[in-house]
Amino acid sequence: MRNLLLFILFLLSGITLANTGYFRYPDLHNDTLVFTAEGDLWLADIKTGQSQRLTTQVAEETQASISQDGKQIAYVANYEGVKEVYVIPLKGGIAKRVSFENAQVRVHGWTQSGEVIYTTTGRVGSPGNWEIATVHPQSLKNKTIPLADAIEASFDETDATVYFTRFGLLLSADNSKVYRGGAMGKLWKYNLGTDKEAQQLVPEHEGSIRKPMSYKDNVYFISDASGADNIWSVSKTTGQTQQLTTYTDWPVRTANMAQ
Repeated sequence: MRNLLLFILFLLSGITLANTGYFRYPDLHNDTLVFTAEGDLWLADIKTGQSQRLTTQVAEETQASISQDGKQIAYVANYEGVKEVYVIPLKGGIAKRVSFENAQVRVHGWTQSGEVIYTTTGRVGSPGNWEIATVHPQSLKNKTIPLADAIEASFDETDATVYFTRFGLLLSADNSKVYRGGAMGKLWKYNLGTDKEAQQLVPEHEGSIRKPMSYKDNVYFISDASGADNIWSVSKTTGQTQQLTTYTDWPVRTANMAQ
């Protein structure tokens, strides 16, 4: 069972921290935390505070996500000349390549049935044309979701509905603040296995939306509607939105669901 919420990384440039280090891309499963530091994946026990390095490759490993059963980690690395999705046992072992896109990829988690969720620009079309895909780490069976310009994705608990974002500054890697142009990130919903079009959620929302996270009756996301990136939620049934954090000094850089 998943519990909300997790990790918030702040933009801390210029600030001296008591514990030196540059820690990114955290994900939590029960008491086990995985994150990127010094270009490698590390594991930490949140009860004892003990940590250990999981990978030692020259290539950088990022975007780690622990599987629902807590046995595997999916992540992005460039071991063979291009960034692809890999999985590695949580207890350590040999990494296995599971995507073969030869394009940009981003890991977004796991389905309940044990497939890795990722997005890629590997589809045919204009540059930056992202799509959602899933891959089974054992069989390598790959499925793509018929959605155009889907930058990020989160599946619900039944794997029947995908919540995703279109456009947004992630598309251009732009660091503009409080962007309100035509490329604002928008939140969408799509019911898998149907012939119905995707449905835009909260079209009146004033902020640029990113990082959708489905959990029970709500979809959580990051938005700058308040002037700084904070965590918001929208009810799946009523469409009512709520701001959950109120940071003003530093923006919420990323967030994940703890499992």
